[in-house]
Amino acid sequence: MRRTLNEKDKASREQQAKLESRIQELERMQANMKAGLLEAKKEPASTTNPPSPPPPPPGPHQGKEPSKLTAANHIPPPPPPPQVNNAIGKLPPPPPPPLLNSIRSSQLSSKISPPASDVMTIKKIYNTRNKLPLLNWCPLKPNQVKDTVFNNLDDEKIMDKIDFTTLEDLFKIGVAKRPDTTESYSPGQQSPIGTGNGSTIKKNTILDTKRLQNIAITCRKLAMSAPVIMSAVHRMDLKALIPESVDILIKIAPTHEEIVKFKEYELEHKNFSDLSDEDQFLAQLVKIERFEHKIKIMSFMATFDESADLLEPQFVNLTAASKCVREATKFHRLLEILLAYGNYMNSGRKGGVYGFKLSSLDTLYGLKSSVERSLSLLHIIAETVSRSFPGLLDFADQLKFADKASTIMWEAVLADMRELEANFASAKKERELKGGDCPPSLLDFLDKCEKRISVLQVQYKTASEAFTACVEFYGESSRNQQPHTFFSRLLTFAKRFQQAVAENEARHAAAERSQGEQMKRQRIGVRRRVTKDEVTENVIDELVQRIGMTNPNCELAMKTRKPKLDSSQIDDGDFERIMNGLKEGAYVTFDGAQGTKRYSSSFALNSKKSLHPPPVGPKTNRTSENHEYC
Repeated sequence: MRRTLNEKDKASREQQAKLESRIQELERMQANMKAGLLEAKKEPASTTNPPSPPPPPPGPHQGKEPSKLTAANHIPPPPPPPQVNNAIGKLPPPPPPPLLNSIRSSQLSSKISPPASDVMTIKKIYNTRNKLPLLNWCPLKPNQVKDTVFNNLDDEKIMDKIDFTTLEDLFKIGVAKRPDTTESYSPGQQSPIGTGNGSTIKKNTILDTKRLQNIAITCRKLAMSAPVIMSAVHRMDLKALIPESVDILIKIAPTHEEIVKFKEYELEHKNFSDLSDEDQFLAQLVKIERFEHKIKIMSFMATFDESADLLEPQFVNLTAASKCVREATKFHRLLEILLAYGNYMNSGRKGGVYGFKLSSLDTLYGLKSSVERSLSLLHIIAETVSRSFPGLLDFADQLKFADKASTIMWEAVLADMRELEANFASAKKERELKGGDCPPSLLDFLDKCEKRISVLQVQYKTASEAFTACVEFYGESSRNQQPHTFFSRLLTFAKRFQQAVAENEARHAAAERSQGEQMKRQRIGVRRRVTKDEVTENVIDELVQRIGMTNPNCELAMKTRKPKLDSSQIDDGDFERIMNGLKEGAYVTFDGAQGTKRYSSSFALNSKKSLHPPPVGPKTNRTSENHEYC
């Protein structure tokens, strides 16, 4: 910390010295220019004494004594001006007062050396064993980190808890190429407007052909006469004129040009009987005072509840999601780990950073390993979290309501809210214009609507402030961020993180299964070798014992001959057990151990074939054969 402050102080002094030298240079240039001007205007004989310096400008020192003023402000007296020719020119303008220079110097020094509370420690530079790719993230400037989540994070304190060995081994070659994903959008198709086969117009008309066709279609859909429509509009009766009919009438409302044409035609011809039925229908609508204004108010009255029901949950969801995401402490700690990884990879070439924008989360999945292309940097981070920080694996549980807020199109919501407020203002204006003749339906609607509009405005303000605070807390700008973009990025990162954790677990399970199968194969091989050796050894022992029985003087039999049993070592029933074993076909040694199954089974099979042993030759011949074998 002391080293950091010393370096900051040194840099501040150097910068201040440069500024002071620049100011002195400018003052010298100004003095030289004034001296040249005065030399040009100076008389040959001028021995007048220099005038007294101008009084100091009014300021905070006014009213003090000169000695106290100098001691208090430490301002040197202004330099005496050069000699001036009173006969030729005017006095040059006085130099800038030293008070202004001192104020400027103090302002510059205050800008250069920030307060001690704003001083940030210099980030460490980490030297990696291998050359690692650069993480293409969007770092925040030091002055942008203030009042954000990164202001309370310290990635250096968790560096000792993170093992970067896997990162060094898997990402030791240059930047992996990421596949370019381009989205193709098929242009939407608009269905052409169908035009009916209109009948031949025999009467005069003011309107064009397409306009006449649209009005004819509208009249057939409405199936209402013009006087009935006029009465319903005057009363603003949504029972007589249903909302669907109101929407149709809005589309054919007469324009300002058409109103002027119909009024001129009425002045010339006194009536509209010579016009077509469509012209006469529109002429009746022209006679309705403020027809378009009233019909829009009726549409607002019909759709207000539906619009309010759509807006209210979006405001509530945005407020809840913004507060939950801002207070997600586990997500904050995960960002600290990401900051540690990024500084470890980039600090050697680009230096350490204090924070990054959340758009950098998308690059973690795209940076692939140069050794195993199926692994990304996100897999390495997920593995580190699983081993060293297992309590952060469920960080997504704290991002509540983010899925609902990710579907909010804020610009469309704002447009709907503004339209709602504008229509409400139009309805209030209509009530003021009507006065006592205002329809009761409009009065009842405004009384009910005004309360809910106030609630919606409060909810809108709360949601907007909560979202702005949340976005700025993560170092983003609320003017450039929309809820669907901001929260969708968080959800995508959480989903990819959980997927990386699952893939790591599946990879470890597969490795354990492979290792277990390999160890099993090794154990089976060892067991087979041991069994084979045991069988061979048992067969050899049995052969040696047989040889010893036939030829006690054989050297091999004498080496492997076992000591004879003493009578005290024989218990009751041992003889019966040996005899029963011989009857069953198993070979029993002198120490009571049974022979191998292989030899026993063959001996039992031979005993079943013949109850009597095969004849043997003379004892001398058998002994000689055994001597030859030995």
